[in-house]
Amino acid sequence: MSREPQGPRAFALLHFASFLAVSTLLAALAIPAWFGRGDVTLERAATLLARDLRAVQNHAVISGEDIYIDFLPLGDGYRALNGDGESVALFRDGLPLRRRYNGDGVFQGVQVKSVTLSGGGPLIYDPNGFALAGGEITLSLGEDLVVVHITEESGWISIDGLSKPWRDSGH
Repeated sequence: MSREPQGPRAFALLHFASFLAVSTLLAALAIPAWFGRGDVTLERAATLLARDLRAVQNHAVISGEDIYIDFLPLGDGYRALNGDGESVALFRDGLPLRRRYNGDGVFQGVQVKSVTLSGGGPLIYDPNGFALAGGEITLSLGEDLVVVHITEESGWISIDGLSKPWRDSGH
């Protein structure tokens, strides 16, 4: 019984291992560079805020209670609270909504620069899904700014300052 040489098979395995090593090295360099770009980080933070606001609005309708958005001190993020000041676990994932920009590695350096709402009150979604105050939430990262607009009553959201326009669907 004769055995065939293992040369070609070993050669293919060596090529595959080299390919994996090079791919891993490129990914290790490219991924942090991509997410380290300020525009990407700020855009993702603004888009996530808009989606979170929409989830809070939906939660208010389903739960039948007012839900407040509380902006954390020093612009470090936001959280959702019920009328008793307790954290709200949203129906979409069962977890309390709390974003801390400097606690989340992806959003390091992002902050809520300002919140300007009509009447000067908090951002509240009522059981009908209405935003009881409209206005603007400005997020910043260094000199870059993105503005999230909330329309009073409808709660319609738009974001200015992104590379592509973001608008609520259907509007």
